[in-house]
Amino acid sequence: MEKDNNIIKVIGVSKRFGEQEVFKGLSLSVRKGEIFVIMGGSGTGKSVLLSMMVGLNTPDEGKIIIDDMEITKFKKQKEWTSLWLRVGFLFQGSALFDSMNVEENISFPLYVHSDLKEKEIKARVKDLLNMVGLPGIEKKKISELSGGMQKRVALARTIALNPNIVFYDEPTTGLDPITSDNIGLLIRDLKHRLSNTSVVVTHDVRLSYRIADRMALLHDGRVTAIGTVSEMKAKRDPLVRRFLFG
Repeated sequence: MEKDNNIIKVIGVSKRFGEQEVFKGLSLSVRKGEIFVIMGGSGTGKSVLLSMMVGLNTPDEGKIIIDDMEITKFKKQKEWTSLWLRVGFLFQGSALFDSMNVEENISFPLYVHSDLKEKEIKARVKDLLNMVGLPGIEKKKISELSGGMQKRVALARTIALNPNIVFYDEPTTGLDPITSDNIGLLIRDLKHRLSNTSVVVTHDVRLSYRIADRMALLHDGRVTAIGTVSEMKAKRDPLVRRFLFG
């Protein structure tokens, strides 16, 4: 029997908020080690889907399996903790602590969730900052950083515990095209360095072309198209072509 290489499985998920039906039987799978990009227009539920994958929201129907754990069956806090220690989440607004400097922000999960000594944590922070291209800024305040730098610091914190899966919620929102391109290059570089799986929610078509191993387009509560970048570009579906090419 062929081994199942899907590290994330979303099966028949439905979700509504009041009268608004966001998903109706949505299904998709993410393969281990790939960068999977989820695209769609405003209001198609991209961020809602991402939030359900990490337990910030729950589906009304269907199931979600992450790294062999059926998270839609979770009842206990320790089950969620087990998931959260395996995944990283880069928030759209970076979600850095303004009252802490760069080093304190990145080291926070290491002090809480690792057995590393203070000297080891400082070395780990230094390595992480080098990894995201920001060496030597440990003592800077968050207010001293540009939007792109804040995004990189947030990413360093996201990968501090070596997650198996990294979720990115609109990683280039509010950034100029050059900085957005650099964030895209960083996402690809970290995937190869860390051998993890990345799920990226974005409406940034340029970013998707640069980083995606596969892409999915959401529309009307379901996945309307899925494939590699070249496969998506070749599709004749008017909706796909309008979204990708304008």
